[in-house]
Amino acid sequence: MLPRRYRSEIEAVHTMLYELSEAVLANVRRAMAAVVQADENAAREVLRQEIEINRLEVRLEEACLKVMTLHQPYADEMRFLVATTKANRDLERIGDLAAAVAKRVHEMEPSAVSRFDAGLRPMTGEIQKNLELSLHAFFHRDHRQATEIWMADDRVDVQGTSLVAGLQEAILNDPQRARSYFALLAIVQHLERLADHAANIAKHVLYMVLGEIVRHRLREYRETVEAGPLRVLVVCVHNSARSQMAAGWINHLYGDRISAESAGLQPGTLHPLAVEVMQEVGIDISGAVPRDVFDVSRSGHPFSYVIRICDGVSAEKCPPFIGVKEELNWDVPDPATFTGEREARLARFREIRDDIRRRIEQWVSNALPPWPGMGTRTAGCV
Repeated sequence: MLPRRYRSEIEAVHTMLYELSEAVLANVRRAMAAVVQADENAAREVLRQEIEINRLEVRLEEACLKVMTLHQPYADEMRFLVATTKANRDLERIGDLAAAVAKRVHEMEPSAVSRFDAGLRPMTGEIQKNLELSLHAFFHRDHRQATEIWMADDRVDVQGTSLVAGLQEAILNDPQRARSYFALLAIVQHLERLADHAANIAKHVLYMVLGEIVRHRLREYRETVEAGPLRVLVVCVHNSARSQMAAGWINHLYGDRISAESAGLQPGTLHPLAVEVMQEVGIDISGAVPRDVFDVSRSGHPFSYVIRICDGVSAEKCPPFIGVKEELNWDVPDPATFTGEREARLARFREIRDDIRRRIEQWVSNALPPWPGMGTRTAGCV
């Protein structure tokens, strides 16, 4: 149990971060509206609100430093405070950039802005959406949503590049309104930087939840996640039977497209009956070594899918993984818990083995896109 004062100060940091996030998000919305509508009144309101944002940013930084100095927080709380301090700085920069955008609005003629409406509105909308989703991911510790935002980071850059090219051409061809186009050109550059800070908040989520510093590693993770084969991790409690059989099935049936690994919450010893029933269908898992799922998580290697083959309570103990497209929970009984004569236990292992294969085939059929030659290889008597 955390001390009452410590707990209340951590909760106060949450509240301050929420207040700052709401203020910044509201000001970004005002700034975007001021740009697309060339609205000077909205721009002036952005500048007025910037003073309050700066006050909130300083207050939050002081609160984080106080907790770290006085209480020496451990593990999760320390990562939360470090991530909050970093997010605080990004939010302050977002506020500054919103103000910088607002300062250029009075230089633009509405007719000049409307010429680029088709490109400007999607870009401002994308930035607002990304900022909202990044903040949502932070407050809900949603690493999957944060990963999606991080990996789509270049979408705004593409929109900005298109707008810059159009503005440069307009400056040459319509010199009478060059002042408006130069102002809009500066605004687009501010918007691109604003989007970068929104993506930074998503990266802080990954550090806070996973303990992973992913800065400068976008290409590495994108190539790993997007390039085939798909990487799948199958998890059960002891990594002795269910997850080992599932990984064996996936690699045997779909090894040309999917690479499966397995791990356990409390890794034990590979069960001999699991080895025996898999050998009956032509799959050798005798060389498999049970692994700790937490060690796999800390390794930082991304998986496209994580399949938990255990009861719901155990599944909730599984650590999160970066870059996961989907996590599945299959409540499959542990055959190692069955008692009785050897033949009866062997029969139960066969039932679990066959049930796991059916689940895998159904999942692949429903969830994964077809590929040339897709199908399952025949295996033994199943």
